[in-house]
Amino acid sequence: MKIGMDSSIMKGTRNFQSLFGTLLPSAFTGPRAEFLACRETAWLGVTLNSSPVFDIFGPDAVKFLNSVCVNRNFGVFPDGTSKHVLICNDEGKMLADGVMIKTEDDHFRTYWLAPVIHYYVMASGMDVQGEYVNDEYFFQIDGPKSLEILEKACQCDLHDIKFARNKKVKINGTDMLVHRLGMSGALAYEVHGKAKDAEVAYTRIREVLEEFGGKLQGFMNYPIINHTVGGYPNRFNIFGIRYIPVARAFLSSSRRSVFSKRDSWAALQTMWKITSMSHLMMSGGDTLSIFTMISWVRKR
Repeated sequence: MKIGMDSSIMKGTRNFQSLFGTLLPSAFTGPRAEFLACRETAWLGVTLNSSPVFDIFGPDAVKFLNSVCVNRNFGVFPDGTSKHVLICNDEGKMLADGVMIKTEDDHFRTYWLAPVIHYYVMASGMDVQGEYVNDEYFFQIDGPKSLEILEKACQCDLHDIKFARNKKVKINGTDMLVHRLGMSGALAYEVHGKAKDAEVAYTRIREVLEEFGGKLQGFMNYPIINHTVGGYPNRFNIFGIRYIPVARAFLSSSRRSVFSKRDSWAALQTMWKITSMSHLMMSGGDTLSIFTMISWVRKR
């Protein structure tokens, strides 16, 4: 989801920056206050609005996911649940990691698995489709008061949401998905909804957060300091760097089912096509990373 300078999300930020084409507030009060809020009250952040969101659906969706993901079986994956998903090459090196939510039968929403999983969809030969989602807001709230804050904001009981589970609720008359994802049983949540409702949802949660003495968290105090507290312990990468192990996998993979049918140059052209279609290919740094990788491949 794109955030404009006139958005209520930017109100009070000290500065801002663009991450993968998405404008984000960098900091509000400072590292100490924004970090310690998760120990004392709660913080509210919007950094993951820059996430690549990619839906997978179709009759072969489960079969496809079982063929490319390390942790499975997706056939017994209940609706309304999520899991941390890994995609590795034949040497066990990670190509992508992210969160997947099952929304309904044969329909899964992924975060941070694209564009790698998009390539696999295109190359699978199965009855499965993939589609980027660019109209979803994605906020996070983390801390001991996060449950109380969300319950007051939504005027509903959220105590029944267990780890990696979610619940559909209303906030100021709009639809919102509350997804619990705190590590080690800690209270932390993601909230998702349609981009057109982002201002309404954010404004209401922010109002209640401030009533409880919570803090807003900027981008610089999320991935650098606070990333592993409220969510899965993913490493923070510059997005362009992710393509390098992908390219190497294309060159070295011994799989006969996918990569052996394509030479390295064709694979890189496919990756360029995927990233061009994605909303992430917005910054010069990302483009330069791809061009550098293509030049490396062509020299081999």
